[in-house]
Amino acid sequence: MVVTKEVGNCSVFMFSGYSKMKGMFKKVVPQTLLSLTMLSFLSFNAVCWAGDGGDEVTASSGIKGITITDLGTLGGDRSAAGGINEKGQVMGRSSTSSGEPHCFFWENGVMTDLGTLGGGDYCEPRAINNKGQVVGTSVTSSGALHGFIWQDGVMTDLGTLGGGYSSAYYVNKSGQVAGYSGTSTGAMHAFIWQNGVMTDLGTLGGDWSLPFGINDKGQVIGYSASSTGSQHGFIWKDGVMTDLGNLGGGYSGAYAINKSGQVVGYSDTSAGAMHAFVWQKGVMTDLGTLGGNWSTAFGINDKGQVIGYSASFTGSQHGFIWKDGVMTDLGMFAGGQNGVLDVNDKGQVVGYRAADFGPIKAFIWQNGVMTDLGTLGGNSWAVGINNHGQAVGFSEISSGSMARHAVLWSIK
Repeated sequence: MVVTKEVGNCSVFMFSGYSKMKGMFKKVVPQTLLSLTMLSFLSFNAVCWAGDGGDEVTASSGIKGITITDLGTLGGDRSAAGGINEKGQVMGRSSTSSGEPHCFFWENGVMTDLGTLGGGDYCEPRAINNKGQVVGTSVTSSGALHGFIWQDGVMTDLGTLGGGYSSAYYVNKSGQVAGYSGTSTGAMHAFIWQNGVMTDLGTLGGDWSLPFGINDKGQVIGYSASSTGSQHGFIWKDGVMTDLGNLGGGYSGAYAINKSGQVVGYSDTSAGAMHAFVWQKGVMTDLGTLGGNWSTAFGINDKGQVIGYSASFTGSQHGFIWKDGVMTDLGMFAGGQNGVLDVNDKGQVVGYRAADFGPIKAFIWQNGVMTDLGTLGGNSWAVGINNHGQAVGFSEISSGSMARHAVLWSIK
């Protein structure tokens, strides 16, 4: 059945068809663990949006309209998009008709099952680059969890550093993959993989390290145990792991890096508070807070705009964007809290907001205005955005429904 109606200034074509599922995709960001879920074969809904209820798209936001596309599922009732590249290709996770969680690749209305590494029915995607390469974790025929890279229908096992497991988390434009693996001694180490070769990045003197990003220069960032056992952020390049230091306390962690090698994360201060930082060429700068006692940064675009969370004067969690020494509160719709999850090079920020005792809704922030992206009927979350104003995430198909579908928002 096809239904057409007018929403704002847009015609809406809604194609019916939903299915069923279990299994969850997880995207981990500081202070946030999102459970995402999955959608229905070749069925999708497109809805044109102009804000939600009283939260209209305003002239000051510069947004003319928002189109919501339901990406469907792999036969189950849940799916969730986890990332989008500059070509509009989407990766995520969906339940199948039998309930297993599988990775998917979506392009031009078609959702493709990435399969597994030969064992079980488990796949967890983590990142996609502009070549359409997807990386993540799957189960081998022996039952082990291994990192993979997928391209053009082929899933390749990245292997391990001699231990029993590995996981791939990030991929740059050259196909270099950053992840972590067990070693032959039982330790957990960050790695970089390229053209079939997995290289151990080592540690800062301790027994473990974890990656949290890689840029197109092959610089890897993350955090590691130091020789004293404390956690420190690092940047790795050409075989050398450099300690980022801290803001006067004992620990730090690096969460994102841009093409210029600027790194963001968090550190404790000499007073014992946790503060967001930006690091560049050996200098760590404290970003401050929104008036509360803590902040953390986990995203940075190629213009040096930083996103993260901070406690406000009232103690509630607010998203922020920081640039050139100024931390801007992204604000709220009506009390509650918000979560910021991605920023593109235009400074558009996406995430979710939760009013006190109210629904959770995806938003986009630009030009100082937070705009509701709309939903498929229930709660919604936006987790990524490309430089063309295409955002992805997931939404309940109706209020309180267990069925959640991956969605694509096209913002004009």
